[in-house]
Amino acid sequence: EEKEQESIFYLRRLYDNHGMTFLSKWRLNDFQNATEKLPEVSYHLVGEPVVDEKDNLKWLENLYFSSHSSAGQNRRRVSTVDGEDTLNRTAWRADTDNQLNYPFTLGVLNLNPALGLRLTSYEESIFEKKELTRVSGLAQFNMATHFYRNYTTQSKWLEINNLQHIITPRLEYLDIFGTTHSPDELIQFDEADTVNDVRVLRLGILNRLKTWRGEEKKRKAEEFLYFDLSLPFYPNENRDNEGKDFGNLDYRARWFITQKLALLSDGEYNFSAGKMDVFNIGMSYRFLPNSLLFLGNRYIREDSSIMTFSFNYDFSERWSLRLLEQYDFTNREFTEQKLVLTRYFHRFIVDFEFDRDEGENNVGFKVALTTVDLEGTRKKKYEPQTIPTIELLERMSRNETEEDK
Repeated sequence: EEKEQESIFYLRRLYDNHGMTFLSKWRLNDFQNATEKLPEVSYHLVGEPVVDEKDNLKWLENLYFSSHSSAGQNRRRVSTVDGEDTLNRTAWRADTDNQLNYPFTLGVLNLNPALGLRLTSYEESIFEKKELTRVSGLAQFNMATHFYRNYTTQSKWLEINNLQHIITPRLEYLDIFGTTHSPDELIQFDEADTVNDVRVLRLGILNRLKTWRGEEKKRKAEEFLYFDLSLPFYPNENRDNEGKDFGNLDYRARWFITQKLALLSDGEYNFSAGKMDVFNIGMSYRFLPNSLLFLGNRYIREDSSIMTFSFNYDFSERWSLRLLEQYDFTNREFTEQKLVLTRYFHRFIVDFEFDRDEGENNVGFKVALTTVDLEGTRKKKYEPQTIPTIELLERMSRNETEEDK
């Protein structure tokens, strides 16, 4: 439910559209399930043009190649509490996922077809100590277009200075085919071992309203309303979706009512059950330049309905405070209370955290030290001039903060 507890040594080198990584990961606590990397190296290439402009092959100038490859030794370690030592497995694995795509426009349509091939070699299968190679093909096609309309309208209360409506209908087709070995034959280390044949057609439509906000001389275009709908269709429903033609209808809504007030919601509607599987809604309000209030509810059908209250306050450039309270209406109990006091230094940040988890019947106190790297990965604070980013609000509703990113 939360971030995996792990001990790692990680190196990364990025240059242009290339990247290389080295990862060593191991388990310290024998009561946890974990996959260790002993180690794993990877290489990534994104959007590399296949032909050079000097070749005068204009019809191939939009052809791009991407590749993600890795190799290393994996070790699956099962909890000594929940499993047996016989379930622990160690094996080498090499994986390369390659794709060609050709984006182009046809009239008002933006098209992006792609073809891919993935090869994965295993030192042994789940049944026998014998080398095994899985081959999998990919065909993908994305199509989208945009429609615009401008409205001359003003609202002092909603901070609206004219509106632009942008409608983006889209169609996405994905077909993973020809997989030579199913996941049942493979040792399950991570998501690379879950690849299997699937065919899905996803229909979607995105509606956006934009406006100009801020003081007259410093006005900038900002999102006022964002509403996205997405529905998957499975041509081979018996194989890919338990005999159901359509998957869940997903929606994602963001209403930035003012620069200080925002309403967020997303969810999934299950046609078979005729009910919402997931429904999340929350509101964020900045009533002072250095404070933020959030109230939201996360509902999961037949599981939980958790209300989250969060309050952030910056005392100064050096100190900030965060309070969090969660209550589960389904189980009628408080699930967690948290108090975090943060001290910002020049090159590192210290968190003093008191946490009470009612669900786990656990009370704890911890001190966390985070260094600020040369690129400033961990930001000291959110910008006080506007409401937090969508991503920050979503993490807050899941009991996370910017520092957990």
